[in-house]
Amino acid sequence: MARAGVLGVGIAVGLLAAGAAQATPRYSMAVGQNCNLCHISPTGGGIRDPYATQYLLPTRLAMQLGDEPAEGANPVLGESGIVIGADLRTMWLSSDGNNNFDVGEHFREMQGSLYLSIPMPDPRFSIYVAQDFGQLNEVVEIWGMGYILPANGYVKAGKLVPAFGWKFSDHRTFSRQDFVFLPQYPPHSDTGVEAGIYPGPFTLEASVLNGAYGQPFDSNDTLAGAARFSWRSTAGPLDLVLGGSWYGGSNRVTRTNQLVDLHAVGPLASARWGRAIWLGEFDWTRKEPSSGTGEAVWGFVTSHELSVRLVQGLDAVATWDMFDPDWDYATGALHRVGFGVDALPHPFLQLAVKVNVFRAEEGDAPPAGRPDVAAEVGTDYEDHIETQLQVHFLY
Repeated sequence: MARAGVLGVGIAVGLLAAGAAQATPRYSMAVGQNCNLCHISPTGGGIRDPYATQYLLPTRLAMQLGDEPAEGANPVLGESGIVIGADLRTMWLSSDGNNNFDVGEHFREMQGSLYLSIPMPDPRFSIYVAQDFGQLNEVVEIWGMGYILPANGYVKAGKLVPAFGWKFSDHRTFSRQDFVFLPQYPPHSDTGVEAGIYPGPFTLEASVLNGAYGQPFDSNDTLAGAARFSWRSTAGPLDLVLGGSWYGGSNRVTRTNQLVDLHAVGPLASARWGRAIWLGEFDWTRKEPSSGTGEAVWGFVTSHELSVRLVQGLDAVATWDMFDPDWDYATGALHRVGFGVDALPHPFLQLAVKVNVFRAEEGDAPPAGRPDVAAEVGTDYEDHIETQLQVHFLY
């Protein structure tokens, strides 16, 4: 894809957003609040706080309506203040084509996570642990946090998922799966220090990181960094969020194990108008062999979700993703268009049905000396249709 064309698409959609932000961003937009309304982690995702499980999910988001908070198990253990939580996602997947990941029909355990948040004697401080029992079978996150900065700001230290882009609920969204910042299996934690502040309608989160995903220490003597910012505005029925993300560091191309210097930057935006919510993210990447013996490669990934609330607890969802690992050469860009429905029949049960149509552009091997970034998509992808049914138990 020509560089000018990609930039034009990005600028055009950005202007439309201005006219028109781990957690499910769609739910954040639905209630007009930041992710930390529902999650103990200020950047979203992972364990939900008691307000979310006992009130917001039952009364504002799920099909079960009521004026009182849900009765039943309380995620807070007695007077200790310790909060527990869990996520279990099981998917049935059917594909009519052959590619690197999906063949025929099968079940897949997308996620099996157990969360624990332990408050310190000083309520500003806490320790958080997220243990995965699904694909990774490891501690996904373990960090300590203190709300010690102005503007409701915090500092984290430990193994954490850096704030970058939207944390789309679909783990197979291209910006989560095929973008090299998130190689192989989400979520992707790294070891380091993160800080964030929230002055008025603005959010700013930044981290300094190890740079080696899934490893206890780095192997290349360089640090990585990530940052995300956003601005929220509400005018009548319109709720708008505009922002952007940046990442810089070294990483390994998933399939070739080639160490590359990676820089990524791009805008993100979302808008809610009545029952409709749009989320969009654009990320431009620049990769260069860390050895210094090759050219820099520019790539592009974009992911979008448009949902319409049919009734409370039932959304119609459409998605579009595109990933071009090297826009100067025909390296096999991949497109995905999806349609489905997402239901919360119970505050702690989510059901989703989705059909995705994949189209792969024919690609050639990159010239000698260029990183084989095409291998991240794979030249053996075929045009195909896949159907996915997902059951999600959440607490």
